[in-house]
Amino acid sequence: MSDFTLVQGGRVALTVRSPEDEPVGVAVVVVLDAAGKPIGESFTLDTMFSTSALRTDAAGRLEIRGLAAGSYRIRVTKGAATSISDVVEVFEGTATALALRLNAGAAGGTPGAEDGE
Repeated sequence: MSDFTLVQGGRVALTVRSPEDEPVGVAVVVVLDAAGKPIGESFTLDTMFSTSALRTDAAGRLEIRGLAAGSYRIRVTKGAATSISDVVEVFEGTATALALRLNAGAAGGTPGAEDGE
């Protein structure tokens, strides 16, 4: 018989706001490694049967669950506006708060992070 430990992973509690400080709903969210390369979606009970992309809710919020402990960047896109966070540290069993302000009409990934909220 084998012993094993289930790892619950960490979470990022994301809030996305517009340049006018309004919530940004239905924005597409992509998790990147610290170098900015997209990571594959991890298989958790929350994501195993999901076929939809990660998107913010009407209040501009999204909780990204099941991330292994480590360093990540978060990219958020809505229309032509895109923002990429600074590096976010995720720890096992905890939630890391991240607030991003979506850049108005930005064509690329200009940093727009407001960490620690």
